[in-house]
Amino acid sequence: MIANNESCTVKPNNLAGIYVVLIAISSVSFILLPVGLELGVEITRNAETSTAILWSGGNAVSVIWVLGTNFSSPQSSYSRG
Repeated sequence: MIANNESCTVKPNNLAGIYVVLIAISSVSFILLPVGLELGVEITRNAETSTAILWSGGNAVSVIWVLGTNFSSPQSSYSRG
């Protein structure tokens, strides 16, 4: 058990930890992509339609996610001048 709370905090400028998490997420996502597409084909029995719906849905979720994080951030990264 961790006795010190400081060991559980996220440290600034910790690129190694960020890269480890990104590699883990991307490798799992890369493995699950063909499995999800095949599952969609098996459920709908139509490869073109199910693949188009899954790709479009993924892109829509990505756009919503990016817009949501941009609007919810307290500081704007754009310089207004």
